[in-house]
Amino acid sequence: MTTSNLIQDVELPYDTFVEGTSPSNPASGRQKVYVDVADHKLKRRDSAGTVVVIEAGTIEVKEIDGSPDVTGVTIIRVSNGSLTNDGGGQVTITTGGGGGGGSPATNAAALITAYQSFR
Repeated sequence: MTTSNLIQDVELPYDTFVEGTSPSNPASGRQKVYVDVADHKLKRRDSAGTVVVIEAGTIEVKEIDGSPDVTGVTIIRVSNGSLTNDGGGQVTITTGGGGGGGSPATNAAALITAYQSFR
């Protein structure tokens, strides 16, 4: 947006952004806000190059290898002692690896509880 596109002394309840690629890092102490053409999400980029998605109330949950990748999550419940706050809005959940263990009844009860939490 250039200064010629700005309306002076008028308060608008919205602004319009054109989607684009991630911008270069701004000067120290500044941030750039943009809509990413790749995923259509509103993001900000700081002078260190850190990009943050700006979407209130959304949580993205994905495995370290990137799949599965679930968005729109509002609550995640994990076993006590398995959650690590990595900082910067990111956490890691330590699990015992791929499934298995437990009785079929216990596993079914856990699945029903998880389903009811996310529906």
